[in-house]
Amino acid sequence: ATGAGSSWTGGAGILNAGTILKTGAALTPITTPMTNSGTVQVLNGDLELTRAGGHTGPFYVGAGGKLTFNLFLLYQYFA
Repeated sequence: ATGAGSSWTGGAGILNAGTILKTGAALTPITTPMTNSGTVQVLNGDLELTRAGGHTGPFYVGAGGKLTFNLFLLYQYFA
């Protein structure tokens, strides 16, 4: 997700085997399940993951970035 105000919603989910690069100051929510075997880099702004998924790849967060796992929604997904 690049830029301000981007979001990923709906669909069967995201299968990332490459690189997701988050830039831009705005919040970018991912409200669909995501499976990450690649790399997620949050250089600037806030990347919020709100659904369950499998994550075997690394997450990197730069000094200007924030990565949020919305545990309440993850709990609801599994309940």
